[in-house]
Amino acid sequence: KRTQMKLSWWNVALLIVVLVGIGLRTFKVHEIPPGLYRDEAYTGMDSQETLDGDIRMYYDSSFGREPLFTWLVALSISIWGSSPFATRFPSLIIGVLTLFTLYGRTRELHGKRTALLATAVLAITLWHVHFSRVSFRAVMIPLFASLSVWQVAQGIRTQRKLHWIIGGTAAGVLLYTYISARLAPLPVFLFLVYMLTIKKMHIDRRILQSGILFLFVAAVVMAPLVTSTLLHWDEVFLRVQNVESIFN
Repeated sequence: KRTQMKLSWWNVALLIVVLVGIGLRTFKVHEIPPGLYRDEAYTGMDSQETLDGDIRMYYDSSFGREPLFTWLVALSISIWGSSPFATRFPSLIIGVLTLFTLYGRTRELHGKRTALLATAVLAITLWHVHFSRVSFRAVMIPLFASLSVWQVAQGIRTQRKLHWIIGGTAAGVLLYTYISARLAPLPVFLFLVYMLTIKKMHIDRRILQSGILFLFVAAVVMAPLVTSTLLHWDEVFLRVQNVESIFN
């Protein structure tokens, strides 16, 4: 009975955290924040062009932007019509989903107590609440990063190939989200170092094969954007070049 009661209270606590997180992201979402920021307007216009048939692998407006968020906003506009809400709706869904992927990732690596705490912090963290309410593509990074790490950790524990495939897919999709995702190999490397040193993970033949599967899936997913980058190098790295010109 004590175990059942403990589990019951734990589920209630988790439910409260999730509901608070959802509430902060949806309360008066039609009104707050008012208007559209410049980058949101660019995303809306590119999404409308996408619906008109101009589907790109990289959008060159506003110093260039990765395509995934624009595609999602285009889908949202096709459902809700052209409006600020439709432009921001993907961020809302992504922000809520990140609560679940962060919980899963943290529980897999650190246990459910730490997972509940981490999810509670994210649920009320100002920057994540804000980016869940505006149309800004950077909100996708925590979602796909936590999903990838979560699935890889599950793959190591269960040795099921499906987790490695999902993890590789999420890692590949990261490149389509935001410019800082180009550094995605760094956290993957740090995660491997963590598993090898802190968790004392032994890399046997099966894990090595799964790791190769992960890299293969990620490479396949990234291939279209990588190819486009090689063909339009100046366009894709325009933002980086502008930052570099400031220091020069």
